[in-house]
Amino acid sequence: MSRDNETSIFGLLFTGVIVFCLAVIAWLMKTFDVEWQTALETAPGLIIWLLVVGAGIFFGIQMETGLVRWGTPLAIALLIPVFKPIIKEAAGVREMRGLVMM
Repeated sequence: MSRDNETSIFGLLFTGVIVFCLAVIAWLMKTFDVEWQTALETAPGLIIWLLVVGAGIFFGIQMETGLVRWGTPLAIALLIPVFKPIIKEAAGVREMRGLVMM
């Protein structure tokens, strides 16, 4: 494989990751009607959550350990910290100069 092919593969992969991240941000903005900044704060946690839960489901099915059964409540509970910026905005919590205003 030549160096040009490796570079184009990495470039394509990088572009795909960026497009996926922007799609997640756009989905958050449209679904929850939040600003760009709030969606930008929420997206990394949501993407990491998706990767971890997807890996847990995959390995749970492959190893037949029951990981999916006991891990599901934990995965659902971990959505609360992931969506914390959106929940704070929906509740009317605003931070100004380090102070929390309601």
